[in-house]
Amino acid sequence: MSIIHSLIDRIKIPPGPSYNLCGGKLRRLVGGLGSEARILDLGSGGRRLKDGVISIDIFPREGVSVVADALMLPFREGSFDLIVCTAVLEHVTRPETVISEIYKCCKKGGVVYVEMPFLQGYHGAPADYWRCTLPGLEELLKPFEKLETGVCCGPASALSMFLAMLPNTLFTSPFLRKLGLCVSGWATFYLKYLDVFLVRLEGAHFVASAFYFLGKKS
Repeated sequence: MSIIHSLIDRIKIPPGPSYNLCGGKLRRLVGGLGSEARILDLGSGGRRLKDGVISIDIFPREGVSVVADALMLPFREGSFDLIVCTAVLEHVTRPETVISEIYKCCKKGGVVYVEMPFLQGYHGAPADYWRCTLPGLEELLKPFEKLETGVCCGPASALSMFLAMLPNTLFTSPFLRKLGLCVSGWATFYLKYLDVFLVRLEGAHFVASAFYFLGKKS
């Protein structure tokens, strides 16, 4: 059995089940600002959007500039031209408070970009509390003037994630669960690419995996 465990550990982790169609949008948004612009990546997980971006996370890790809680941001009012917050609000206990903190730290005329899941499986890191419809996300971001909203991860990503995570339900044995997640992940990840076509459909938001909000502080 130990040999089998060793073999599973050596198997490459399957690609993620979600295809985010707004990656280019976010890169253009960040890249379109000059070097003098102040940008905050809230809950970054250590990613680097570009040089000079302040990267904040609740855990210390490589690439994180500031370790702090999103419920109480350690910045002065009106500090940033752009604040990015992706895959964060589902993990905080009070998302409304985080939005208030973002509003406080954003300059007048500054821009906010937020992504939040709708149909996704539980992914605790360290905890997972909330999901949101598109109207719900717009309501949450009501303090900001809405510039653009829509689907960032579509129906195919939702299906791919649920199928990939199915072994969590089917097996209680850690060994079988790990093996099942590996097999299901490799067998279903490709489905997510159907979102290239599905997000263009009028009803894509009814069963989308996640939404985005682009807004401005008036």
